[in-house]
Amino acid sequence: MRALLGTRDPSAEENPEDEALPDCWGSASPANRNGYGVCNPTQQQPRATRLARLGDDGMTGDGVGPDDPTRYTPIHVLKATQLKKLQEAKASEGEGGGHLPADPIAAYEKWLRDNVKDYTADSELGKMVFTEFLRVIDMGIKHNSDPDALYAPPSPKPKPPSPKPPRPRPQPPPRNPNATFSEFGGPRSEPTTSMLMGFGTGSSFGGASTCSTPRVDNRGGLRPARDQGLCGSCWAFAAAALVEAQNYQSGQPVIPYLSVQQMVDCVITPAGFVGLENKGCDGGYGALALDYIKSKGLVADGDYPYEMYMVPEGTVPPRHTCRSSNFPRSRRTFITDYQQLPPFEDKMLDEMCLRGAKALLVRINVCDSWINYGGGILTTDCDHDWAGHVVTIVGYGTQSPTSPVDYWLIRNSKGANWGDPLAPGHIRVKRGVRLLKLHEYPFRVFTPFQRGGDSAPPPSSIDCSRSALWADGRTRGIKTTEYGLHWAVAVSSTACNKYAYAYNYEDRTAATQAAVSACASYHGTLCRTVAAEKNECADPAAIASLDTWVQGEAGADHYYAVATDWACGHAYGRWGPDAAWVNDVVQDCANFTKSEDSLVTADMPCGLVVTGRKMTSQPSKCTNALSWASTKVEAILTTQWGYSWAIVMDYNCGNQWYTYNWGTVAEAEAASAALDGCNAAAAAAGLGAFACSVVESGTAKCSSPASWQAASQLATGRTAPGTFWGVWMDKTCTISRTATDWGSLQSMLADAQSPRLCNQAAIATGACDSSCGLVDYGTSSGSTYPADP
Repeated sequence: MRALLGTRDPSAEENPEDEALPDCWGSASPANRNGYGVCNPTQQQPRATRLARLGDDGMTGDGVGPDDPTRYTPIHVLKATQLKKLQEAKASEGEGGGHLPADPIAAYEKWLRDNVKDYTADSELGKMVFTEFLRVIDMGIKHNSDPDALYAPPSPKPKPPSPKPPRPRPQPPPRNPNATFSEFGGPRSEPTTSMLMGFGTGSSFGGASTCSTPRVDNRGGLRPARDQGLCGSCWAFAAAALVEAQNYQSGQPVIPYLSVQQMVDCVITPAGFVGLENKGCDGGYGALALDYIKSKGLVADGDYPYEMYMVPEGTVPPRHTCRSSNFPRSRRTFITDYQQLPPFEDKMLDEMCLRGAKALLVRINVCDSWINYGGGILTTDCDHDWAGHVVTIVGYGTQSPTSPVDYWLIRNSKGANWGDPLAPGHIRVKRGVRLLKLHEYPFRVFTPFQRGGDSAPPPSSIDCSRSALWADGRTRGIKTTEYGLHWAVAVSSTACNKYAYAYNYEDRTAATQAAVSACASYHGTLCRTVAAEKNECADPAAIASLDTWVQGEAGADHYYAVATDWACGHAYGRWGPDAAWVNDVVQDCANFTKSEDSLVTADMPCGLVVTGRKMTSQPSKCTNALSWASTKVEAILTTQWGYSWAIVMDYNCGNQWYTYNWGTVAEAEAASAALDGCNAAAAAAGLGAFACSVVESGTAKCSSPASWQAASQLATGRTAPGTFWGVWMDKTCTISRTATDWGSLQSMLADAQSPRLCNQAAIATGACDSSCGLVDYGTSSGSTYPADP
């Protein structure tokens, strides 16, 4: 039989605030066994409900509300403007400034003059470029004439004559499918690190979705987009922009650029990424750059400026010597931590909308549609993994209320002359359709801070031990931890609503240290532990009540067991003739507990608190020593001299087991293998699962002086004056050997043949090969000593 006995939750009665609060949000990192959260946020994010909108197709989207239509130039206006410029680019200008009928060659010659090219239209190079000139313009005219197109490629931009040519621009990525890094510097993939799993957003942790922010545009916290030039350093520019954006505080001055050159020179192979290497201008991984910033920090670009604009991919060496140590007094910016997000765009949106991420680093694929982007929302995909690029998402939004298109706002590293006309250096990419594979490797950072220079002192701490604002962390710590393991919660010293929890640790100390470390990493402040416990039912009164209940339900000769959760609340009992089946009650309890509470994510939140067998009459143990006499002899013969043994027997004096060669008697009696084996055999015989116990134990050695008295007298009489003698005896006190006439005790113990001869004789009787020991020794004067030289 099985039964559920109530669902009392004492922890809820004593701590009514210990339910997951509806206005808490955060993330958990299963790989790191920790998580963080913010409750009752006042400045972090507003509490609201995500607004679902209905698109033109009648399908409900994830909509977070539309953009202000005046924020970006409408795409139809942008395309019309670009189309006109492209068409004019194919016509030559008349003497009066008007346009003549289309004359591509004249237009091309004008383009060569305006852009100060050092070749002529009729040269071999000029003819090659002319063909590409026509192709690009024709492609742009066709694209901008398409009413369904949502973005516009750039038009030629005439420039006034200049005494020197403009700086060369990077070329498209090489078509090399085997390259680790593209010419932009992006990898084929980023390394996988520990992932954050969000809660408070309709995830498995429960809670309603709360994102209602219609758009986010964090360009206001950044200086103009920078240009990586010919160097494949996109990974470093993206990492710097990510930290710069996260570091910005509303109302404060925009922070200076962080040093990209420092990363190009110094980020090679961090300790946590064995086998991976960043190669400066030949490419790199964004994750390695973030790991470097966490441990080493970045100085300002003004201290360590960018020098690689004109250094193309393939240059040897691809970096300069690391000079980070040249700036010991410079202010450095660190991050408390970074983590990878799950590869889903809705999770990325939640991280920016709900959990305080102001930017995300992503690895993307690029192709001509990206390279030739000139405004609008990019809707064309790029599917070449070898054309990798690393960029920074700095916002999101929706195009318009009449024809809604969700997008990401992305910061590139090609300078302010590339991108959307109203967002120089940036591009909008359609969101929610996995374009460019930007969803595959998203990263975020936590709480940048400064050290050195004129860094501000840390704020004073507050006492949060009595606050209820971190109760959500306690609830999550408890309900994520396996039964019998430890959890802990730490809280920021500056805000009681910012917590972190650690779970599934073997001891309390390890759990508290992990929680404090996680809190400091996620929130960037000093932290202190406010709660730590072991997940187990430790209420004697509750356990006694459960024992009384299950014994009252069990029949005669039935086994019984009760399992309960950590709070002694969800209790489940089983009883019956099959001991193994009865003890599986712990799974009943676990299944019920998890079905009743979606916050419980531990695999085994329950444990056995009551087990036994209800019998009408049962002896406590076998007391007939004769019944195990032969087993005792065998145990002693098997055990080496000086080691301990124990005999286990069922209460009917039938099943007999022994254990041997333990350091102490206590260890022999506590050994579980013999007891488990005896109980299993007894259970199979119908005696129950707990029918066995230790009936005798001891140490394998001869301890009776009378047994070696005669041998000692004989050895004394045979030993010359001033020399030593010794007596060895086996553990059954029946075999002895003597040694005489030794100049010193040490030489006798080291070289005498008597121990070997004694052991040989013992082996012949069936004993083990180390059955003898020194029992007595002395000098020819007749004095004897305890056998413990």
